[in-house]
Amino acid sequence: MKPLTSKIFQLLFCISFVLVGAHSAKGQDFVYKPTNPAFGGDSYNGSWLLQMAQAQKEEEDPPDFEQDPLEDFEKDIQRQILDRIGRDLLDDYFEDGLEEGITEVGGYRIETTSDVYGLNVTIYDLANGNEANIVIPTF
Repeated sequence: MKPLTSKIFQLLFCISFVLVGAHSAKGQDFVYKPTNPAFGGDSYNGSWLLQMAQAQKEEEDPPDFEQDPLEDFEKDIQRQILDRIGRDLLDDYFEDGLEEGITEVGGYRIETTSDVYGLNVTIYDLANGNEANIVIPTF
């Protein structure tokens, strides 16, 4: 009779162990915390995410081959002319006074006038009609 009682005892022990183990097993609440600081994540992750994105960037932006080199050259010359005119105007204005009047250089007409506020320089682009007005204050 001993083997039957030991088998029952073993069976009861296994059942009680499963029931106690099942009762004490609890789940944990799932809480999502985003990584990106833009979506509520930790603000210290921002630089790390930026470095990872830059490291994964494989190709650079393609160069812009659609522009004509002659157009680029013309625009560069125009910028240099306007820069030189601006420097000359300021040098003349601050050194020995600038003469008022109209000057045409390249495709630009430059009008200089003075009033109580200072020197007014208006540059007209004769090709497309654009204009820029610059006021150099009197000190």
